Parts: sequence; C-alpha cells; structure tokens
Amino acid sequence: HEFHGTDGFVIRDQASGADAGMPRKDFSLAAWVRLDQGHTFGGIIGCMQDNGNFEKGWLLGYDQEKFSFSLSSMGADDGDGKISHVRSKTSFTKGKWYHLAASYDGKLMRLYVNGVLDSTYTAIKSPLPGDGSTNIAVFGLGNFLNGRIARVFCYDRSLTAGEVLNNYNGTETPFL
Repeated sequence: HEFHGTDGFVIRDQASGADAGMPRKDFSLAAWVRLDQGHTFGGIIGCMQDNGNFEKGWLLGYDQEKFSFSLSSMGADDGDGKISHVRSKTSFTKGKWYHLAASYDGKLMRLYVNGVLDSTYTAIKSPLPGDGSTNIAVFGLGNFLNGRIARVFCYDRSLTAGEVLNNYNGTETPFL
C-alpha cells in the first residue's frame, strides 16, 4: 500500500481489551517498508495510545533517520503503563526498501533490519497492558507515513533470530 503522508489504514478497529486477542506477554512484528520522508515520531504499524501519562500499546516506527520499536508495559510509572523505546543503529535511506522485524519476549525488545539483529533494550516490565480502546493501524500518532508498506505480519510469540532471518531471506523485496 502506498501512503502520501495524509492517510492511514486501520487493520482492526477496537483491537484492545480482554477479548481482542492482543498480546499480553510476547509477540513479534514484521514488514517491508520504504520511507520517502522521515518524521519526528512516525509509525509503520502500531496499536498505541500515548496521551500524556496514559501510555499503552506498541509501535514499529521510525524518526527522521532511524527505525524504532516502542511498547508500553504494566507496573511501571503510576501503574497505567510506561513506554520503552529501542532505536536502530542503522539509518535508513529514503526511497529504499527495508525488511523490519521487532520482537518482545516478555523482557527483551529486539529490532531487526534486513534479517539482522540491530538493537536491543530491556523493557520496563511485563505483561503488556491489554485494556483501553485502540486500533491496529498503519499510523504514527497523527503523523502519517510517507512511503510504502508491504507484507505486514503480527505473531503471537517472540520470533528467534533464525526465524527473522529466514523470513527476510524467504521473501523478495516487494518492489524495486
């Protein structure tokens, strides 16, 4: 799907809550993405609310030059979640396709770029909050993506480094 910085795409409405099947302990995300412009807090795929101190959800995203993975875990801060971030060491080149994957195993956040582990961060505390009212969407908290996204995957477990590499090697770059 191509985005022009003015629109988003909701995959699932009202994705949070006890009956929504949202991850509560571990999960992984993967997508092919081509960014045509950086952003202060851009999103590729996410299910997040960040209203001041009320922080819930997760986001595979980017900034002006690097990729990022953010998630909110319970029990930290004032008990309603606090966001942890990991930022890639790899800078992206505008107009170039990248395979991104992010995983969380209940403790460690991992961010992969083109099948290779790029960055890690020990999150504040598990489990993830599952209440609230949030959509799974291609969005960036009001900062819409300018570029393309293809082959988005969400897993209900933390992928191994070998699985991420196999996924990267097993799919061709969506577009040249």
